[in-house]
Amino acid sequence: MKYLLLLPLLLLVACKDSPLPKQQQLRLNFHSEPTSLDPRLVRDIPTMTTGKMLYDGLMRLTSNGPVCSVAKSVEQKGKRYTFELRDSLWTDGTAVTAYDFEFAWKSLLHPHFPAELAYHLFMIKGAMSAKNGEIPVQDVAVWAEGPYKLVVELEHHQPYFLQLIAQPICAPIPHMGGDATNGPFRLVHWEQSSELLVQKNPLYWDAEAVQLEEIVITMIEDEHTELNMYENNELDWAGSPNSSIPPEALPTLKERSDLFITPIAGTFCYKFNTEATPFHNLKMRKAFALAINRKAIVDDVLQAGQIVAKSLIPPCMGEDFASALLESEIGNPTLAQLLFEQALAEEGWTRETMPPICLIFSKSEKSQKTAQVVQQEWSETFGIKINLQSYEWNVFLDHLAKGDYQVGGRGFVSDLLDPKSLLDLYRKRNDENGYGNNDTGWESADFITLLDEAEENVEEREHYLKKAENLLLQDFPIVPLYHSTACYLKKEHVHDVYISELCDLDFKYAKLTTR
Repeated sequence: MKYLLLLPLLLLVACKDSPLPKQQQLRLNFHSEPTSLDPRLVRDIPTMTTGKMLYDGLMRLTSNGPVCSVAKSVEQKGKRYTFELRDSLWTDGTAVTAYDFEFAWKSLLHPHFPAELAYHLFMIKGAMSAKNGEIPVQDVAVWAEGPYKLVVELEHHQPYFLQLIAQPICAPIPHMGGDATNGPFRLVHWEQSSELLVQKNPLYWDAEAVQLEEIVITMIEDEHTELNMYENNELDWAGSPNSSIPPEALPTLKERSDLFITPIAGTFCYKFNTEATPFHNLKMRKAFALAINRKAIVDDVLQAGQIVAKSLIPPCMGEDFASALLESEIGNPTLAQLLFEQALAEEGWTRETMPPICLIFSKSEKSQKTAQVVQQEWSETFGIKINLQSYEWNVFLDHLAKGDYQVGGRGFVSDLLDPKSLLDLYRKRNDENGYGNNDTGWESADFITLLDEAEENVEEREHYLKKAENLLLQDFPIVPLYHSTACYLKKEHVHDVYISELCDLDFKYAKLTTR
């Protein structure tokens, strides 16, 4: 099978057009550059945001939910969906067809295609079996009936299917090859680690609705520099979801009308590598989890309305999930010390002979300050040294994916407003190539069974999902610390940007008034 990988190395560089009116030029900053321009390879928010600019799926998310986009209509009969496609074009002028969607979805379900979020498509009949190499990918229940009709059959009824296919991972890819895109904007220039430039796509099917002429994206890692650029009117947007605002600046910024803080469907966790010493030991994992004072992190470090996490599932997905962890499991240094001593005895270690501990995190002020607080708490509780190591974002993700870590912190925002979307992250451990999102090494047959029961028993779905989450959290491959917020600064001349609880940031309808 042939794959199209639109990777940074293939830099789509073109001559810039003549200077554009500044009033319709939006200026953003990404804390880290997109990991890929192939929408099937999405694994972080900058890549998701870029995907929304460059690609358009069958559906598109709006404040009213998913609406038809490349699809002009959708018909549902039971578990079967039939999409009629409108006339739309790739940036090279060729037609976008149902074959492009079939190719894109089936290619990412191939066992050897490195799509970390491929599990989202497992709701399609045969998709999981194909990804596991049990059936040919051609047998997945997605097929084109001519160039303008796509048919999809699901394994079970899924209320969030149309929401899923509005995500970039379900965008089309030219089945005949090439690097064309089909979104509201087209890529003009990408200078790695410096600047990414997109301009309005004149061939986009809904080009009349697109007001922005140009989006200039800088890629500056330092949050203080980004904030200064915003204050100096060099940026129109700063902070979430593609970057962050320095925590110490928030007390002053909270008094301003251009600061926005909203809850999102995300949770920040510390992950334990259960296949690495010493966190192969459950009591050791639980001890380190109980020694963390989450409230101090939220109140004293972050200061952006985050909520102490008592579950993996954020409150916006259902308050019933909010008490998966008991109060005694949130922060209990006395019990943590007892479990630590028991774990040492089980392994035959002393504090002096146990393996050194290293906590890794991405280079951001928020992550660094959180890690420093946790480092102090662990050191004081257990009487041991804790090493810290930060990495640039993409390097950090690679360390997690390869299992080259002991404990690391990462936030994850759900792709769907469905608790199962987050729980599915831990269905299977990453494969030998590091593909997947469960880089903890943890896997449970009982957990998988509960997720499957939730799919097959619609009326008892929430019951099984709660049991699955309890099982996950009682094994402590992860430690939920807090439920995230989107905290950003936006100039008053920026209008009609769509940002959702899923951190969808869509500039299709955005416009600027006079600066």
